[in-house]
Amino acid sequence: MKVSYISYYEGLDADGKVIFQGNGSHLVSAEKEEPSPHEILAAINQYLIKGAKENNPAIAKIVIKGLFKL
Repeated sequence: MKVSYISYYEGLDADGKVIFQGNGSHLVSAEKEEPSPHEILAAINQYLIKGAKENNPAIAKIVIKGLFKL
């Protein structure tokens, strides 16, 4: 099963200040059934932090402000 999501997130530096804002689309695949919300969030979070750090290496963490299933 494949499920698509769009997201809005902010990247924070080590002091907790917003230094990056972004959005993206994500395709989450599962072999049998739809993944649990925790699995979906973990997969999207890993994807977002990797992409955000490519754009701005000073990002220490991200905060997902919106996550919408398509």
